[in-house]
Amino acid sequence: MYRFLKNPEVYHKAQAEVDRVVGNNALELKHIPQLKYLEACLRETLRVQGPISLIAVTPKEDTVIGNKYRVKKGTGIIFNLPAFHQDPKVWGADAEVFRPERLLDGKFEALPPNSFKPFGSGVRACIGRAFAEQEMLLATALILQRFQIEFADPTYNLGMSSISKPLISTDLSTELKSTLTVKPKDLKIKVRRRPGKDSMVGIPGANSSTSSRQKDQIKPNDNAKSHSDTKFPLLIIYGSNAGTCKSMAEDLEATAGTRFAVTVKTMDQATENLPKDGPVVIISPSYEGKPADNAKKFVSWLEAGADKQRLGGVKFSVFGVGNSEWVQTFHKVPIRIDEILSDLGADRIQPPSFIDVKEDFVGPWDDWKEKFISIISSGDTQKLLTEEITAAIEKSDAAIKLAGDEISYGFVRMNESLTGTDIGPAKMHTEVELPEGTTYRPGKQFPPIL
Repeated sequence: MYRFLKNPEVYHKAQAEVDRVVGNNALELKHIPQLKYLEACLRETLRVQGPISLIAVTPKEDTVIGNKYRVKKGTGIIFNLPAFHQDPKVWGADAEVFRPERLLDGKFEALPPNSFKPFGSGVRACIGRAFAEQEMLLATALILQRFQIEFADPTYNLGMSSISKPLISTDLSTELKSTLTVKPKDLKIKVRRRPGKDSMVGIPGANSSTSSRQKDQIKPNDNAKSHSDTKFPLLIIYGSNAGTCKSMAEDLEATAGTRFAVTVKTMDQATENLPKDGPVVIISPSYEGKPADNAKKFVSWLEAGADKQRLGGVKFSVFGVGNSEWVQTFHKVPIRIDEILSDLGADRIQPPSFIDVKEDFVGPWDDWKEKFISIISSGDTQKLLTEEITAAIEKSDAAIKLAGDEISYGFVRMNESLTGTDIGPAKMHTEVELPEGTTYRPGKQFPPIL
């Protein structure tokens, strides 16, 4: 599953193929030849990082390899399989990239002879190859049919280029572990049943094609408002590598928790699982235009088309976090999420909001949080979304009481930051509209205190 989870667009494409071919039915022999993309994914996994890393052979007679290398009888020869399976002359310039499409549409069958050997070579190759290939296909199809999978640690990275590593590496155990075969070390995943997929889905003899269909619609949350003293549900999902968006999600949870039944999840945990019985807040960063590690699968699911039936009726609000130093990708991910959700039929609670972490973002965040809670507390988000906002200005009598009737009022028309706080205090540009007939002169500038 490592390669699937590191390439969420591949994951969703393979899952969509399983849904199309098998649906909620039991997996049968007739389905296997139709799972072409899934088969290509498994072959590509074996190519990029197969379960065995070398093949050892011994010539029975003196021989010459490639018209170049003379080898005497009985000399042991070891083939480095990872380098063999990532040879650019056979697999192309992107040989190190996991790309199942390279093995589709007859490309696998057109490979040069003896260029794909994940199970060994010749009469000494793995006797269970055919069984293993079919077993992998069946097991992976059943997992994709029933579950959503995610990393227990979203930052987990195998971090190994099989070509660049020496054949016998002293630090190999830090990334891979070797038993009978080679496996990623300390790779742990979380498994969550897909919405509408009960425990009988895919079981031969069960009425799977109809039993789950009635459950495809997301049921109201148990926390849904059924009477006046039950809290209304609120789902907060976030993507976060550095922890900023996570802390915002937890802050919103603490603020809204007194009025709402709040659930906080990562964005990946919300894949295929956006509720309709309460609002959804999406707090998303953008790392050079890419989602956070725990949001990649969710974003890929949306970009793959998600499920309009599931998203129709979902009410959402997007809050974007970004750094303006990345000009070309500033807020790219939250903007994209907002656009896709709207295009797929979900309803905005309010227009998306964004902050720049290079500036003061605590104030804008608190303002947005207060406004959002006010909107969802009203119980009529659609009305508030379209209703024109009006404001009334009330003058305080504190200044007159302190300084007399000669005090007048001006209105601040503009107050914007000219510089950040990287060097010294912030510099502001402020414009004040004075009362009619009022003049002014600059005050005395005192010398700096040394």
